[in-house]
Amino acid sequence: MATTSWLLNCAVKKSFWVGVLARGMLGVSMGAISSIIPMFLVEIAPFENRGFFGSLNQVGAVIGQGLFAFLGSSVDYVGLNYIGASITFLQLLLIWFVQESLPITQESLISEGFTETSTSQINANHNSICQKKYLNGLIVSIMLLFFLQFSGIGGILTNLSD
Repeated sequence: MATTSWLLNCAVKKSFWVGVLARGMLGVSMGAISSIIPMFLVEIAPFENRGFFGSLNQVGAVIGQGLFAFLGSSVDYVGLNYIGASITFLQLLLIWFVQESLPITQESLISEGFTETSTSQINANHNSICQKKYLNGLIVSIMLLFFLQFSGIGGILTNLSD
């Protein structure tokens, strides 16, 4: 869907509504990619390195924005669409080489060398976020994300290449 959206975005000059449809599809697919990839990275990462692997998605997003801002001054929007389509197509091909992940169970943790006591502590830490003790942190996080989006960062990133 992301590759198709990038390529469909090249037809913006031909039809305004095709551009609206393409950008809507691109927004949905990029939102899905940016929310699914970090979860999958953390799921397949070794247990002791989950914090490191979880942040790799953000590093990739920053590199991608920097790349597009750098190339935006010398490449027209059609070229940028082809670059975006080629990156998502590469992801489409490379996903077939990633091992299937398994759910974390006590048996899988023991096979990785954890003791039964530490696995019960790990399982006890996997509580739902919908609890009263997490409410304050959840509200603060939502407010930080709200202020980040409405602080004008989108306008800054849009005009970065200028």
